[in-house]
Amino acid sequence: MAKRLSRTSMVVLVCFVSAIAISADKANSGGKVVAAKSVKPQKLASVVVEAYLVQVSAKALREAGVSVIPSKSEEAISIPKLLSCMTVGKDKGTLISSTRVVVRDNEEATSTIQNTQNLKLPATTKTKKGPEESYRIHQYDSGTRTTVTIHVADDGLLRIQLSFDHSGLTFDMADKVKENIPPDLVSYKLTGIFDIKAGRSVIVGSEQSGDKGLFLVVRAEILK
Repeated sequence: MAKRLSRTSMVVLVCFVSAIAISADKANSGGKVVAAKSVKPQKLASVVVEAYLVQVSAKALREAGVSVIPSKSEEAISIPKLLSCMTVGKDKGTLISSTRVVVRDNEEATSTIQNTQNLKLPATTKTKKGPEESYRIHQYDSGTRTTVTIHVADDGLLRIQLSFDHSGLTFDMADKVKENIPPDLVSYKLTGIFDIKAGRSVIVGSEQSGDKGLFLVVRAEILK
């Protein structure tokens, strides 16, 4: 009789433990479902990306302490030196083009700007009384196309894939126009991927030809 009671007690104990385990699993799974439903989807950030194409003369760069071939870090171009070239001295730099694009995280945005400028160029007209000074109108087309893809990294850095293409006037042709010389044109392209801290400005590309240098400055900031 004692053995039968032990076996019966064992069976009851096993059934009781199994019931508790099943109830616990149901409770845990139910909790997980509730927790999953309570998690809100993460909102994608929007980032504003600004690109500035600046033209600076070689003389202005030298006056700002920029070496043709830098051998020290203090001789290299930087944002403060570039700003100095834009505000100090007779040969101030010129803003050739600027673009502002708002793009969402992991998406692409494109900005295209095109315009036509009419320049009044001097000309000489022959008449019966002799040559007379006159003028002629010449049209010059310019445009900028900027394509940006953004990725907001976990460490807070902004990874930017940029395609920048500009062509147009150099805007320093006043003396040449007076001398009846066609104005200078500029063309600049850059495609690359780089990381930048939010709110910082970085010189991402530059090119120098003759006595003129072109610098592409990019700034990015997360919109709140």
